[in-house]
Order: sequence, then structure tokens, then C-alpha cells
Amino acid sequence: MGLLDDYFDGRLLPVVQTNRGCPFTCTFCTEGQQIWSLVKRKDPLLVEQELDYIARKLSELPSEKRRHDLLIADSNFGMYKEDLDVCKKIASIQDQYGWPTYINVATGKNNKERVLEATTLVKGAINLAGSVQTLNTAVQENIKRSNISREQILSLAQSSKLLGADSYSELILALPGETKKTHIDAINTLVDAGFVYVVMYQLMLLPGTEMNGSVTRKSNELATKWRVIPRAFSTYEFLGRQVSVGEVEEIVIGTKDLSFQDYLDCRLYALVVNIFYNNGVFQELLDLLNLYNLKTSTWLNYIYENFKSGLQSGTEDRLIKLVSQFLEDTSQELWPTKSELMDYLSTSIGVQCFINGEFGSNLIYKYKALSITLALEDICDCAISSLERVVFEKGIINADNRLLIRTIVRHNYLRMQGLFDSSEYEDHFAEVYSFDLVSALDILTSTDETSGERDVAQIENVVTQKCSVILTRRNSHQ
Repeated sequence: MGLLDDYFDGRLLPVVQTNRGCPFTCTFCTEGQQIWSLVKRKDPLLVEQELDYIARKLSELPSEKRRHDLLIADSNFGMYKEDLDVCKKIASIQDQYGWPTYINVATGKNNKERVLEATTLVKGAINLAGSVQTLNTAVQENIKRSNISREQILSLAQSSKLLGADSYSELILALPGETKKTHIDAINTLVDAGFVYVVMYQLMLLPGTEMNGSVTRKSNELATKWRVIPRAFSTYEFLGRQVSVGEVEEIVIGTKDLSFQDYLDCRLYALVVNIFYNNGVFQELLDLLNLYNLKTSTWLNYIYENFKSGLQSGTEDRLIKLVSQFLEDTSQELWPTKSELMDYLSTSIGVQCFINGEFGSNLIYKYKALSITLALEDICDCAISSLERVVFEKGIINADNRLLIRTIVRHNYLRMQGLFDSSEYEDHFAEVYSFDLVSALDILTSTDETSGERDVAQIENVVTQKCSVILTRRNSHQ
């Protein structure tokens, strides 16, 4: 009808929904209510017309203004056979328009073979989701959630690599029955499985959900506080007057099985995973751990222990100071009651503190960015010392792999420095390495489970063959 034509401005994200509803009964989710249990599908022809319309309108924009992504708002995309028809339509649009290259969607919790087929059809544009929320069977019963088998979840990450697609998994902190140990164990399991990204949410008590009911609150001794949703606040003109307002949420910060200190420790572990693991920030180190048949989670646990030790000793390390500030902000963003928070937001002075960035940030992302910009050297030092400890305790530390570890981290440092402001660097700068780092990294990225011993010998041989190799970087960070 053309009613949305004006919204194709190169900034706004196109959204389609092919079905509505969810057959699962998760107590923390609004779609766990019975009213949502019947899944209704949109007319397939209308879905195809919408996709054609979006692709055509985006193609009319200048190339530098086109978005390359699509949001599909289904709750379990790829789980139904009809979803494959949608993927076939998207594939034909990809061939014609080169769009979309990335599809943001929550893939289905069951029928993983069909989900994998859907991803294959759209050329790996879908991030495969192994969203478990918890791996504790008792907690799963508490929240009325039935995951696919643990083995299927863990194999999903490997399947995504073969398809050339990214994968992610999700966990929720402070679910009824979850402890600090079971939550961190679940994170470690997903990390060791090879998911590219592990998303760690806090438990929100959403209106209308069973989790928000008095029975669940009382039986699990849910301790809650209120906070502002990141970026959901401003001052508006309404009916001739200025109105300051923000969106708020109630989150669980403790249960009978999880103290508030446990909650903070889990948040700290989430920060470690985001800084050192998510999105393959140190992918070559992850490949090296795999080469030596070592668990990534062991490395992350040592980093976590370093953070805890640094916090207790009051070290002057810049990274530890940032971690300390993160934990302080994590506590200070919480308000005891909704009314107190809403009263503060309703004042122009109060809401301006959020608008200015003093409050209201997504703390995990904020402190990941701050750590890279303000404490990159400390991050790299921590990565080295923790990894060398892993290798040492395995009994395989030697001069060659110690040099390899330090050179890889140095290489990552050079690629990440000035990530948010490349203007301070020359157009080109170079680093001299003492061995053929490129060849070593090629061996790492090509390592598979059947060639481990051979690849270890190959890569250590490369390190032993000393030579001067110069690698350069331009402002584009290439």
C-alpha cells in the first residue's frame, strides 16, 4: 500500500513476522501463557510479497545507505516445515538483490535438523541459536521448560561452523533453583562447545507471567530490585508540556539458592566472557587451546580468579579498577522500589543523568568497550599469564609455545589498539615478528580433531624456524 515507504531511510530495520505464538510453557516468558500456545501463520503469499517489497525498497537506496539485515519476529523460526518455504523465498531474493546477508531471528528450540536446513538455504545468514536458559534439569522443571538433549545442543555449535554460520546460546541468571556453580558451569559448557557468543541475561519478572506470580516469588524467595532499561528514557513534549519518563524493569538479584554476592560474582564472570571470549576477540588463542586439547573454560576461570584476587588485594591495575567500577555500577543501577525510580525519572534533572550517560547504560557492553580503550595492555597481559598457567599445568609449556602465545597476543593487541579511534595512528605502521606468524595462524585455523599431534609439531616447527616477518596495518585495521 506504500504506507511504509517513507521509513526506508537506511537507518530503520525492516521486520517481518510469519507466525505468532509459541507451543512452549516457560514460566518466565509472556508467550508461556496458554493464550499464546496456538501458533497462527500469516498468509504465505503475503509474507513473500512483504519480502519482495522490502528488498525492492532497499535496492532503491544509495549503496552506502542500504541495510543488509532483516529481523524475523517469529519465536521459533526454522522449527516448522513452512519456514523452509520462507527460506527458499529469501534465497531467491538473495540471488537477485544480494540481501539479506544477516537475519536476526530466534531459531526453534526443537527440530534442529530442520533449523540447520533453514540456515543452509539462506547461505548461513541466520545465527543458529542453542538457547538453553539453563542446563540444570531441576531448574528446567521449575520453569516448565524442556530443552533438546544436551548432546544436540553441544553439537549445534559444531554444525554451525561447518555451515559457515555463527552460533549463539542464551542463559538467564537467577532462575529458581539455579546456584552460582550451576550457572557458571552452564556458561563453561557452552563456551567449551564452541558457541561463538554466549548471551547472559538477568531474570526479568514480566507482567502476566507465571514467574511474576506470588506463588513463585514466595516459594523461591525471589529478591528483586528495579532498574531502567538501557536507552529507554527521554524527555518529550506531550499536550503542551514537557514530560520526562523512562522504561523500567523488575529483575531478580537473589533467591533462596543464590545470594546477592553470588549474583555479583556471576555478573563478573559474564564480563570475563564478554571481554575475552565472545565474538572471538582472541580467536587465535581459542584455536591454540583447541590444538593442545585444552578447555577454553579453564582459561576463562583463571582470568576470573585473577580478577577476584586483584579486587581483594586492591591492585592498581587499570583493568581491575574498571572491573571494580563495573561491580559498583551493577549495584548502584538497582533501585529498591518502582515508585522511587519512577519519581526520579519524572524530573528533568533525574532523566538528564540517564540521557548524559551517567546512568542507564548496558554495563556489560559499556565496560567491554572501556576495557579495550583504556586497559588493552592489561587485557593482553591477563590473557597471556592465564593461558601460560593453563599450558604449564598441563605440563606442556616450553619456549616455543610460550613465544607463540605472546606473539599471538601481541598481534591481537596491534589489531585492537585504537579500535574506536584510528585517527591517532599513522596510515601505515609495522611490527617485526621473529617467525612466520601468518603460517602459524594458518595451521591454527585449519586444525581439526583428527590432526592434532601433527599440527602441534607443524606449528612448533614454524616457531623454531626463526626469521624476520614484517606485518603492517592501515587505519582501516586491516
